[in-house]
Amino acid sequence: MGFALPVAAQNYCTPYHQNGASINPIVNFAFSTLLNFNATPDSTGYAFYPESRFTTNLNIGQSYSFTVTGGGQHSFGWWRAWIDYNDDGTFDTSEQIMIDSLYEGSVYRQIKIPNNVNFIGKRRLRIVCGGNGPCDSSDDGYTQDYIVNITQHAPHPLIYGMPFEPEDMYNILYIDVFRINTLVNSQSGCDSICYSYYIDSQFSTRMDPGEGYSVYMSDVMSGANYAGLTGTFALWIDLNNDSEFSEAERLFVSDPCYSAAGTIYIPSGTPIGIHRLRVRYDWVGLALGGTLSPYGLGSAGSTQDYDISIGHTSGIEDNTSADNQFIVYPNPIKDKLCIKTSGSAPPGITSIALYNEVGQLLNTYLSNNGAMSSFDLSNYPAGFYLVNIVSQNGETSNYKIIKQ
Repeated sequence: MGFALPVAAQNYCTPYHQNGASINPIVNFAFSTLLNFNATPDSTGYAFYPESRFTTNLNIGQSYSFTVTGGGQHSFGWWRAWIDYNDDGTFDTSEQIMIDSLYEGSVYRQIKIPNNVNFIGKRRLRIVCGGNGPCDSSDDGYTQDYIVNITQHAPHPLIYGMPFEPEDMYNILYIDVFRINTLVNSQSGCDSICYSYYIDSQFSTRMDPGEGYSVYMSDVMSGANYAGLTGTFALWIDLNNDSEFSEAERLFVSDPCYSAAGTIYIPSGTPIGIHRLRVRYDWVGLALGGTLSPYGLGSAGSTQDYDISIGHTSGIEDNTSADNQFIVYPNPIKDKLCIKTSGSAPPGITSIALYNEVGQLLNTYLSNNGAMSSFDLSNYPAGFYLVNIVSQNGETSNYKIIKQ
């Protein structure tokens, strides 16, 4: 639930939406590293999330992925968003960063922050679903406010637009097995948002430009009421590493099915390096005339992300001996992060360091006996983190995680 501040304290208009708790609530919002999943609607239709709960750094002159989805009785609405760039307590027309006139359940955009040094500082961000202006009250609608930090020199992480599933369709249909080349992920299950990002130390593979590779995926269906449903599988690889999955980068799509197999080809000239792969399964998708976007709200299904190596002989492969020493799970996490050793004679742990997405050291955990299995991250805000493990044999392993 959001934390509403008095108008006098925040100096911003506070819209009121009578049916905000059930009609057009904003359930999921992701903007760069700001991740607010499964939000609980406020009865007034307005929520302010303080910086201690959710925030992100945004560099002037750079673009960031923006995904927002609705929920409740009616999960569709017109979407608007503003950032108070000049920090004057109002959201002007010139400060509108997103507008969508379509009556749809979710929106994905790449939002560019103007290259203006006068905008640097902590600024109010407002999102409205089902309304017109930033201050308009209405019967049906919802408004959320956040604080974002506009800066000039913060690291620019490679963040991808988020996929979501409707709350009442979690764990109905989801990816059970995914295989591509030497990468095999079986019985992967479905977490609370039906999205999983598997770091390269868990699953990865190497493929070369100009070559073809086998791919296989199958689903799991739970609940007798949904017997007979089939869906569509699709696979994208961010070939140019611009943090977006374009239509040209969709390398595989299936007809309605329970499982699908085929061959994908890595285009000649694809830059050598680590690339993000996304596979998505959706009940409607292309099967019932949908479009199956890699982002936003699906109908029922799940999405998995992987980091794969294309024509790369360093990085993933060079770090195999170190990265295979430990398994870090779950990912994404809610509270407790678990670490276990792997291999026939795994080394112990000397220390674990936790960093935020801008490289700041948050905490260091020392181990006297080398047997550390878990630690609590429940007090940390949602976002991306780096876990650095130093083993007793002196090797270092890095793992990227998402905190919900």
